[in-house]
Amino acid sequence: MKIRMMAGMILAMAGAAQAQAQMPALTPEQEKLLTREIGDRVLTEKVECVRRSPMLKLTVVSDDLLVYRVGSKRFVSRTIGTCNGLMKGGKPVISLDKPRVCRGDSIVVEDLASGIRTGSCAMGGFALYEQPAKEKKAD
Repeated sequence: MKIRMMAGMILAMAGAAQAQAQMPALTPEQEKLLTREIGDRVLTEKVECVRRSPMLKLTVVSDDLLVYRVGSKRFVSRTIGTCNGLMKGGKPVISLDKPRVCRGDSIVVEDLASGIRTGSCAMGGFALYEQPAKEKKAD
């Protein structure tokens, strides 16, 4: 029984490592866009959901990497699977019936001209990047 559990855990870890290795690398242009979006912000925490807000803005970095902006905060999410068509200008459609966007929520990509579905994926978790705390000067 213990051997089966260990074998299962090893296979799961190998599968996770393989999935990470299959993620496409960012192009130099995509890396610049991501760097511009993050700026000097630092990773502060990882969260499962982001509250919807009229101020929520989305930047598509690649077919599997999204940045949500709310004020000075940046939430970076690597999708589960590739959302084919996002980089070609497709419109990401996320269910509007919930007050939050969460890990596992479905994204459908629609071609803007034809309205045809070109891809789908699921949201990954979110890495929150915030401006570093300013140090107070000692008197």
